[in-house]
Amino acid sequence: MIAHLQIFLAFLWRDFYVYSKRISFYLINYTVLYPLNYIITFGYLVPKTIMHGADNADVFMITLLSGNVLLIILNITFNLTSTLLYDRETTHYIDFQITRLGPSLILLEHIIFNTLFAFVFLSPFFFICKIILGESFDTNQTSWAYVILITFLSCLCIASYTLCAICIMKSTRQISSLWIRVNIPLFVLGGFWVPWFTIFQVSNIAGYIVLLNPFIYVTEGLRRAITGSELYFSIPTCVIGLLGFSFLFYITAYYSFNKKMDPVS
Repeated sequence: MIAHLQIFLAFLWRDFYVYSKRISFYLINYTVLYPLNYIITFGYLVPKTIMHGADNADVFMITLLSGNVLLIILNITFNLTSTLLYDRETTHYIDFQITRLGPSLILLEHIIFNTLFAFVFLSPFFFICKIILGESFDTNQTSWAYVILITFLSCLCIASYTLCAICIMKSTRQISSLWIRVNIPLFVLGGFWVPWFTIFQVSNIAGYIVLLNPFIYVTEGLRRAITGSELYFSIPTCVIGLLGFSFLFYITAYYSFNKKMDPVS
């Protein structure tokens, strides 16, 4: 067990070392440019044009900002995880890894690294929004502890999802199909612009179906943590949903990975 832990930590450190060489790329793109673009678009332009003069313009702004966080997490984790798919077609470094640690721990290491990496660059997002937008970004009812918790679990869930998708995919040629057929529909129907209670009001059936979308627990959790409004899912509901889907994706990834790699135990 100690030997496995040492190898696990060595692989984890190796990933941090490799990606530390590109830290400026992720810092500029995901910690600076993404928040600035979102703040300009959804913090200033949308409230002052589409929602100009409306009483709930600030609430609408928070709804949009929270929903679009999905895209940042999905982009970061998918960029990180897709290297596993390219590796299977080229260098086959993963073959060496599974001989040293085993499939279950290798996949767990990927999830932990991707989660921590995404969380580090994403965690300042709402603090930056507050600093730049000031009073327009209403945080009177915000629980920052819950914001951090849901942000971390969101990174965990989406990192598990992207790993699951990569393990199921047969080749890199399927990446565009995955985005068009799966990622974008999950993103759009995951509370990207429209909260769950609005979907449920329009169609009860659609509302119940959307509960099967893991992304809805990301947006609902962030909106509840920021606004404190009971219109959104409770924090415990979102925590259970994110953890449950994370476990489901991990199990599915493990099954698919074993089936493709056929590792020798």
